[in-house]
Amino acid sequence: MSPDGDDWQLAHRIEEPWGDARTVWELQPLTVTRPGTGETTTRFLCATCDEPVDCVVVSADTQSRLARRRGRARVTTVVAVTTGLVLAVSTVGALVGVVVMVRNGAWAVAVAAAAMSGLYGWLAAKSFSYARPWATIPAGDAGVRLASPSRAHELRPPAPRPAIPAPDRPA
Repeated sequence: MSPDGDDWQLAHRIEEPWGDARTVWELQPLTVTRPGTGETTTRFLCATCDEPVDCVVVSADTQSRLARRRGRARVTTVVAVTTGLVLAVSTVGALVGVVVMVRNGAWAVAVAAAAMSGLYGWLAAKSFSYARPWATIPAGDAGVRLASPSRAHELRPPAPRPAIPAPDRPA
């Protein structure tokens, strides 16, 4: 980390003329300064293609708020899908009961069970609509992202500091 902020890398995809399966990226150092609050958009110039690249940098508070929001979205999705599956199974069970009641001539009870089955089915369908895709909430893990998707550019987090090997000790 520099005194000015986090050291990131802007990666530019290099097209391989021979169609190799590997992807080659040219890395350029970036120094990103976090705002005090909210988020800000910073423009960098790619040294490889000389095109501007916009990056969104969020404050630490916004970063933690987005992480909490993504966590709540995950929990909501799991609860909604579980509820929907339980209600769907209950609907099938109620429909089997309706068929048995109709065969036995209990039409009034069968109509009531069919109404409950319909209610369960409607609730199951409604619960799936509450499943929020958490991928639509910007990831707040890194706090830095490209302002818009790019096929040629991506951001790389600060490189980990290399471990300093212990000196060889004579035996």
